[in-house]
Amino acid sequence: MTILFHVPDSTPAGIGGIDEYTVLMMHLDGDQSDSQHVITHNGDPEFSTAQSKFGGSSMYFDGTGDYLEIPDHNDWDFGGDDFTIDFWVNFTSSLTNQQWLVFQWPGAAPYRILYLQNGKLYYTDRDGGVNGADMESDAGIFASTGVWYHVAFVRNGSNPYLFIDGVSQNLTVSDGFDTMVNISSPLIIGGRTDRWLDGYIQEVRISNMARWTTGFTPSTEPYTSDANTKLLLHMNGDVSDGTHVVTSNGNPQLNATITKFDGAMYFDGNGDYLTIPDSDDWDFGAGDFTIDYWEYRTNATINLSTIARDTSSGVMAFLTGWSAGGVGSALGFLASSNGSTWDIANNSMGVVTLNTWIHYAIVRSGNTWYIFRDGVQTDTWTNSGTLLASSNALSIGVYNVDKYFQGYIDELRISNKARWTSNFTPESGPYTI
Repeated sequence: MTILFHVPDSTPAGIGGIDEYTVLMMHLDGDQSDSQHVITHNGDPEFSTAQSKFGGSSMYFDGTGDYLEIPDHNDWDFGGDDFTIDFWVNFTSSLTNQQWLVFQWPGAAPYRILYLQNGKLYYTDRDGGVNGADMESDAGIFASTGVWYHVAFVRNGSNPYLFIDGVSQNLTVSDGFDTMVNISSPLIIGGRTDRWLDGYIQEVRISNMARWTTGFTPSTEPYTSDANTKLLLHMNGDVSDGTHVVTSNGNPQLNATITKFDGAMYFDGNGDYLTIPDSDDWDFGAGDFTIDYWEYRTNATINLSTIARDTSSGVMAFLTGWSAGGVGSALGFLASSNGSTWDIANNSMGVVTLNTWIHYAIVRSGNTWYIFRDGVQTDTWTNSGTLLASSNALSIGVYNVDKYFQGYIDELRISNKARWTSNFTPESGPYTI
């Protein structure tokens, strides 16, 4: 998955922390509206740097089972009220294929679907009785794959509007808007069986107002939330210059319920983890580096860890947040030069603590190593060894194939410099450029 740079409205000014030394920076933010909906990843959607409208990344759906799921909520129980659904989309496969974009589908009516087919955009809303809405655009409003389009579907009173790149489009209306029934089904972004989205999406927003009824110029920047915003997903991944793709595995959640700053990634301990392809950016060798992040651990089981350089074996270049098992037991940083023993580090990150946000930093400066917990040094040692190289993916939330972290992670950063060599105060907000 790839990340787009976004500074939330609440970010304190002047924090910095994303600079030329930052090789990975994951804010792990979810819904930026005041509603703070939980977003569950299914399949293996990616925060991808291959395409983006803003900043350098977007969410990629590969057309084979990737989707986001958001629990049903009265934020989209519009009844007879105005609303707007808008987003940026970039299709990568034939525009003739039916691709469901944003919808609620319990398997039968009532349902609500916004979808692409044969180059047209369709909206259908059925209540299971005589009422409902069926609308379709003219053909050809999406001229090409590989192009970013801004889509806005608006209800204003009983009048529907469709805008592509801010230009009003003709809609053929078979059935107009009635009072919309509540649908007790999750909101889905990205498709369903044989109707999967194949492409990129960014800046998904749902509003309880008609934002446009005439032509407009789409924003050239990421949105900020306002009183009428009921869902806002920037689809951010790695915001460093490293442009790393971050892939979800299992069903990790972007969760704003328990968060340090503007959302966090939740791992349920049952197959959830992130992978980032091999890169020289974390083959540190004998060079300086810093790994720092916020963690809210909810399970103290032995062998659970946060970041693993390589999940294919028990001993690897480095492993952070390894639990010896049980609340109050040792929490460690381990590192190896040979792949068979932890000859460089088997050192203390403090003790396992549950249900508390803690900032951890692992630092190498020359041959001196440091570990900080909430800015206070827990260990230091000297070792001149060269960390084992690997061609495998960096993993977050899994160790040794099947040992899954349970809890929340926020503001994960990797840097190719020693950021701290003495006690410090962790920042009070997300890192910024």
